[in-house]
Amino acid sequence: RKSNDDEGGILYALEQLGHEVIPVPEARTRLGKWSNLDGADPTCDLLLIHHWGLSDRLVEFPMPKVFWYFDLVEYPDPTLEARNATRRRWMENTVPLVNLGFCTDGDWVAKDTTGKLIRLTQGFDTRHKGIDRICGDVPPILFTGIARGGGQGRITFVEQMRRQFGDRFNHVTNGIHGAALAGLIAKSSIVVAPDSPVTDRYWSNRVYLTLGYGGFLLHPWSAGLAEQYRPDIDLAFYRNRDELFAKIDCYLTNSLQREELRRAGHKRTLELHTYKHRCEQLINICRNRLEIKD
Repeated sequence: RKSNDDEGGILYALEQLGHEVIPVPEARTRLGKWSNLDGADPTCDLLLIHHWGLSDRLVEFPMPKVFWYFDLVEYPDPTLEARNATRRRWMENTVPLVNLGFCTDGDWVAKDTTGKLIRLTQGFDTRHKGIDRICGDVPPILFTGIARGGGQGRITFVEQMRRQFGDRFNHVTNGIHGAALAGLIAKSSIVVAPDSPVTDRYWSNRVYLTLGYGGFLLHPWSAGLAEQYRPDIDLAFYRNRDELFAKIDCYLTNSLQREELRRAGHKRTLELHTYKHRCEQLINICRNRLEIKD
């Protein structure tokens, strides 16, 4: 997908690590028609898929099969139950057909009984180094994300932010990505992450994007994320909405402290939390678990 190209970022990272990557359309040509793949000698060490809708076709690929699922599988919000059910079905259909599955949703991995699932968060796409110029002033407080995409908790978060900060709050919902997102983050004083859906074992990839682009982020408390970023050193956390509102007011008036955290978070992201780091983990695990040599 050109607008939100996580797959492209992963392809780039794998190539940076020295691997040859064949996108599936090219792989079809190289391996022959899928219907003729049964019993064929594998020409690739690994098939990696993401949110592929053709899980039943996986049996036609002779090499080891692995998925990397980015989204939260389920969340205890009644307004998200239809989405939860769709994602559970995908897992139920796909897990039996793969050798390993990597998930950003650590809560789902914790419930796994197959032994196939492994926690692996996303990372920063280092291809995006430039920024689009944003003309004029922008409100100091930024949130990018569709309100209804996070269920009732996300909707009330946006409503409260608007009531609390009025025209100082900028809610962008038009699917901004890449250089355009980097440019908007660069002009905003504070980027806020909503408190839903977030758990101690799941958070959005916008953490790595925001910090990788050099933004200052206020994020809801997550024990797992606090293991990746040091609280109040690399990343500012809040534990409830009242604390969020108070911290926004504090950081808006304390640009020096805000700048220290911004620089530290950016540095830590580039040093530890890029797609290159994650892909190295993924490949090493596959080598060990699937006995892939190269």
